[in-house]
Amino acid sequence: MLTREEFHTKIAGGVHFLDGATGSNLRKAGMPNGVCTEQWVLEHPEVLVSLQRAYAEAGSQILYAPTFQAQPIALERVNLHKQTESINAQLVALSRSAAPESLIAGDLTTLATFMDSFDAANFDLMVENYRVQIAGLLEGGADLLAAETLMYPLEAEAILTAAELEGAGAAMYSFTMQPDGSLFSGADAGKVLKHLE
Repeated sequence: MLTREEFHTKIAGGVHFLDGATGSNLRKAGMPNGVCTEQWVLEHPEVLVSLQRAYAEAGSQILYAPTFQAQPIALERVNLHKQTESINAQLVALSRSAAPESLIAGDLTTLATFMDSFDAANFDLMVENYRVQIAGLLEGGADLLAAETLMYPLEAEAILTAAELEGAGAAMYSFTMQPDGSLFSGADAGKVLKHLE
């Protein structure tokens, strides 16, 4: 795992390209709707390897491991929650094998589908879910963490807390935004980002 400073040094040279639309491309390659993506990828590794090689050849310097919903609370739906760390580690290693020269980001996302509220009472639950996932991402050799499509400020705080507790260095995050520039939750994006920084 890169430190925050090492990551800043690596990206200091200008624009860097990430991959994109992995889920859509996996569906085009045969992944059925409604399945657990992480499980399907582990059962069909050649599909992901081919896709990520193509991303790297097209110029992507940072590839997201397909760990979008690989938290215990999400994997419990398919009775794989006890394998959370192993699944995350395997998916990072698979991405690394596809594009050894690219940075591999452990992908994390919102828990909005699995939780009723995002308040201080649920903070420890969020942190624990992300900690288990991050431990697996680190075990697999992720270069950085990339949290995407977050909806609530507390999710980002939980991810950053979990990352710190697990000794992860480089982390980036993005939020789902409203047309008026506020976060999905209605919070003022500028204030939230200053607070998180």
